[in-house]
Amino acid sequence: MDLFHFTMQQLAPYPALLSEGGIPPIRTYLLNWLRRHQPLAEPRILCDNTDLSHDLNLKSGDWARLVMDLEDFYGIPILQEVVSFLHTVRDLEAYLQYQLSKFAA
Repeated sequence: MDLFHFTMQQLAPYPALLSEGGIPPIRTYLLNWLRRHQPLAEPRILCDNTDLSHDLNLKSGDWARLVMDLEDFYGIPILQEVVSFLHTVRDLEAYLQYQLSKFAA
C-alpha cells in the first residue's frame, strides 16, 4: 500500500466518504481536521452556511494552520487575499474546487 492511500485511509476512516478520484471531499477533510485539532469540541454537522470562524470557533492561528494543511494536502495555493472572503463552508468548497479544477487542467 503506498503512502498516499495510507494517508487517505487515516483521514477518511469510512471509505464510502471518499470521492471517486480518491481525494476526500472537502467537508470530509474539514471534519477530520477539526477532530484532530479540536478534539474536545462537540460533534459537528457542516452545512453550506456553517460559518467557519463563528460556528466552528476557528481563531486566526487555527485559520493559518487550516490553510497550510489544505495547501499541503490538495497541492494547491490558497491566496492570503482570498482567505478573508472565505466565511462559510460553501465559500471554502467553491474556492478549493475552483483551484483544484484550475490546477488539474
